[in-house]
Amino acid sequence: MTPVLKAARGRPLAHALPGVELSPPPAVRGGGALLPGELGGDPPPAAGAAAVAEVGPGLAVPEEHIALGAPEDDPRARFDATGELPVRLADTGGEPLPMARFHAAIVDSCAEMIAMLARHRCQRPALHRPSIEARILIQTEAILATGAGCVTEVERWWTRALEGSDPWKSWVPAFVLGSIEGPAPLRALAHGIERLPGDALWDALAIAEALAVAPHPDLAQLGSSLLASRHPVARAVGVDVCSRRGGLSREDLARWLQHGEAPVALAAIRAIDRCEPREAREVVPPSLVPLLRARLRDPSPAVAWGAARALAVAGYRDPHEEVCARDDLVAILGARALELFVLAGRAEDLRRMEGILSRAPVTPEALSAIGRFGHAGAWAFLTHFLADEDLADAAASALATLFGPAVPAPDRKRALAWKSAIGAARLDPTLRYRLGEPWRLEAVAAELSSGLLDRDEAQRRADEIAARAGLGRSIELALWTPEPEDQIAALTAACSQASRGCPAGGWT
Repeated sequence: MTPVLKAARGRPLAHALPGVELSPPPAVRGGGALLPGELGGDPPPAAGAAAVAEVGPGLAVPEEHIALGAPEDDPRARFDATGELPVRLADTGGEPLPMARFHAAIVDSCAEMIAMLARHRCQRPALHRPSIEARILIQTEAILATGAGCVTEVERWWTRALEGSDPWKSWVPAFVLGSIEGPAPLRALAHGIERLPGDALWDALAIAEALAVAPHPDLAQLGSSLLASRHPVARAVGVDVCSRRGGLSREDLARWLQHGEAPVALAAIRAIDRCEPREAREVVPPSLVPLLRARLRDPSPAVAWGAARALAVAGYRDPHEEVCARDDLVAILGARALELFVLAGRAEDLRRMEGILSRAPVTPEALSAIGRFGHAGAWAFLTHFLADEDLADAAASALATLFGPAVPAPDRKRALAWKSAIGAARLDPTLRYRLGEPWRLEAVAAELSSGLLDRDEAQRRADEIAARAGLGRSIELALWTPEPEDQIAALTAACSQASRGCPAGGWT
């Protein structure tokens, strides 16, 4: 670790804004506008640079790149070539391959590809999701084309995959087997789920998300049978599947939330938003609120965060007040506690955030939360991490979230460039900022709608809108295209109404 990074980890998070006497930032070069979703990359070449369409303050979305044709005097292939062919068949080898092995190899290859694509569907910008989903369907169809034996081969592949620790490998059998008609694939899936470790929380989440977009007509029956299982992961998947089909009552959710193991409790928390409200302004059933508060003490950070997020988005201030006043919840959540300040914090909370960061590791997620919190005084803390090879991209992205395209793309990892630009901007340290302008719900909605964010970052914006606009419920972005876009459009429309009369740059 370099001396400057040691200093950054020990320095205050709050910092005075740089003076305006600094020289202005370098001029933005043509075609090099800062794209918050592509931080850390090189500027596009002039010959093939994408056109940019503005969609919000300081936010830009790249259009499709234009494929440049090759010059006519430089053909890519010559079909009239003469002379000896560069490739010949070998005199030996080429032994016959049994069709069963051939089909098994297809299943293995396609399953590995689907696992990678499922991960990319979550971790890459949303604008790539439709093409990724199309590729998932192609790979799935290739597996199904191998015939009835594909069910057994998918089971075998999953068994081998369990030797690792990648939950996306569990997404694959849930989606593929959930795409094959008949009871046998679902029986195979249920059997595989019960072979997972009982605490495989992330596998449970991956399987539930895959089944949420799988087309099998009998998933409701699968969910009911999984609910009756003694295996925690099976019950967790059952809670999720049944809650999507109206098969769980509030009493059922209360039981699983109160007595369920970590995977089951987290599934119950995630299912709360699917409860039909009994009153016009009800967001979380009153009977579940004390159970959520009790889960704030859960030893599982995922469960404790799920409960804290559900309460904060619904407008309850308990989680924010707890992380402000006591260290109990902070000790469980770690740096994730910073998200509660984004959802419900005030300007004076920056000192408390500084205290949390002094005890928790600085991660990309923590830097993102600092940028979204919107306090301009965090500029110095963020710029110090531009020198950290592991965190430079996240720090640059957080700075762009906070200050917008104030620095041209080639210079966005230069601390001095940010210091100069921030000083020239004459920011008001009492206001909350997003994309270089006083914070507004519309700016967050523009980020969410841009397609430049990965799913986790987009979900954080959706939660922020729901909490700050008083909507009470967020949206779910793990569904198949175009459902996420439809939900984003509805949320954006709702936040436009909620923002009327709200002063720009306010903290509440």
